[in-house]
Amino acid sequence: MAEPLASLQDFKAHWPHLPQEDMTEAEQKLKEASLKVRNRFKDIDTRIASGDIDRDMVTLVVCRMVKRAMDVPEDVPENATQLSFAAGAFSQNLSFRNTDGAIYLGREDLRDLAPQDAEGQFFNIMPR
Repeated sequence: MAEPLASLQDFKAHWPHLPQEDMTEAEQKLKEASLKVRNRFKDIDTRIASGDIDRDMVTLVVCRMVKRAMDVPEDVPENATQLSFAAGAFSQNLSFRNTDGAIYLGREDLRDLAPQDAEGQFFNIMPR
């Protein structure tokens, strides 16, 4: 298995209030997030080595993925996407995401890791 794309030290810099008891879980999730990134972007290590993408950007994305997975509210039922409360004329709706602590690449993550084409280039796929 390849080295994770972010270390525990990187993650602690990203999330300084990480509880001590969650360090082992964080290390495992950093490995899992790195696997997901490498699975989606098969050339990521080559792009890092060639300088086509900044290693720090990849580290940031992996840390964001793990923080999302670990920063799940404890009082929300797993897999709940919405809760509603009503009392008389008052009501409150709460929407949640990722209540099961899944590791995933969000839209911004995908944009940050996508290969960058040369700016200003235009192509046309219209048949002649």
